[in-house]
Amino acid sequence: MKRAYISLYYKDMCDFGKAKPYLTVVIDPETKLGKVCKRLGGSGIKRLIKCATYKLLKEKASKENRTINNFIRHVLLNKLKISNGKTNTASRTGL
Repeated sequence: MKRAYISLYYKDMCDFGKAKPYLTVVIDPETKLGKVCKRLGGSGIKRLIKCATYKLLKEKASKENRTINNFIRHVLLNKLKISNGKTNTASRTGL
């Protein structure tokens, strides 16, 4: 499996003991999600997940008992109506 790495910049990450203010999201570039995320870039992904700070991202992921990377993927899949790398046809047809 190939991997694509997209960096999200969070100025407040250093407040949580992180050495650098970048969060790396790992996505398979051959899936629909990977192709969309590549076009969006880090700032586009941040806008979609609606987490302007690392603190907020960490809190939201924790509330759903997910890792940060898993939370980001989950939100993106839901917002973009993508399921298992393919377009979610059920959501478009109302099923």
